[in-house]
Amino acid sequence: MSAPCKHQWSWEYTECRYCGTIDSKHFCLGLCRKCYDKKRDKEPKRIEQKKEISKRRYKRIKDTEKFRKSRNKYMVKFRKTIPGKLAHKRKLRQLKYRRYIKNINEKKGKNLKRNKNGLKFRCEGCYKNCLITSNIKPDSLYAMKNINIFREEQIKYCNKSI
Repeated sequence: MSAPCKHQWSWEYTECRYCGTIDSKHFCLGLCRKCYDKKRDKEPKRIEQKKEISKRRYKRIKDTEKFRKSRNKYMVKFRKTIPGKLAHKRKLRQLKYRRYIKNINEKKGKNLKRNKNGLKFRCEGCYKNCLITSNIKPDSLYAMKNINIFREEQIKYCNKSI
């Protein structure tokens, strides 16, 4: 057998079998390097290997006491910065609204302290089209931010319960 001609891509193929390119070099089985890697990553044996490697890395690095201490030290510093404070406040609001929505939906017959003057929302995320009165006052300073967070949590809850 002689070498392929200059204009031919590989011995048996004129282009990559998967993507049809001739710009990148032939690698194996009529595929270029990129397509061969994609094909190889879909094999169940390879998926298991990746999971095992990931577990070993996690145990070696993130499961150690040293890593936990350094991460906690970083988070303490991060929360003192302005973006850290804002992110922390947002998380707290998300948790507050998540609890509120869960209470309303799961304890319907019981007497709950609800804000009758709060903003009302209709869920766009589910087929029920449920109406929820929020605990957000319309005249509050950060009403728009809170509305967006409340809506996100409401949609998450409705999608989870379907």
